[in-house]
Parts: sequence; structure tokens; C-alpha cells
Amino acid sequence: NFGKVEQIGRPSDIYRERRDLLIREVRRRGFNLPVAPTDGVNVWIGLDRPAAPVVATLAQAGWAVTDGSTYALAPDPPPAIRVTASRLTPTQAEAFADALARACGAAVL
Repeated sequence: NFGKVEQIGRPSDIYRERRDLLIREVRRRGFNLPVAPTDGVNVWIGLDRPAAPVVATLAQAGWAVTDGSTYALAPDPPPAIRVTASRLTPTQAEAFADALARACGAAVL
């Protein structure tokens, strides 16, 4: 039944809402993110420190993120992490943003 799509929403709209929610929560904690993110389920978060220790700290806290250098074409890319937001709930987005702030040594709101 085609009516079910209208009941649950279009996947692209749902992913955009979740991505925007993550971006909003991360920005609230002082991280600088692009003003106009691209479409998709991933959020790139630039860091002011090497990404590997942040990735490891987040993993210890139960969060799976990827070191942005994994996807770099150029040598010595700026430090960043890639976070997939496709399944994040509002509560999880807040918790992730807090964990990211802690992993980067920032005070949590």
C-alpha cells in the first residue's frame, strides 16, 4: 500500500531531520560545522586536535564514529570525524554531543 510512505514520512526527510538535529546539538556545544550541510546521513565534524584519540574515546563510551582521514584524498587532511546520523533519536543526539564534548576536553552543557 502506497499510503504507508505518507504515514511514516519520506526517508530523505527523516534523515535530514536526524542529521539537522545532530548538527544543532553539536553546535550547541561549541563545535564549528558547515552552515549548509549536504544531503545524506553523515555529518563531518572538524576537530582542533588529532581525530584518532577522539574516535577511541568515543568508542570507549559506546559511540562508533570514523576518523575522517579514512576518506581523505590529500595527504595530511585536517582532523575530522564522520558521524552517521540516520538512526539517532533526539536523546541519542544530545548524549552523543555531550560525549564528543567530553572527548575533546570541553565542558558539557
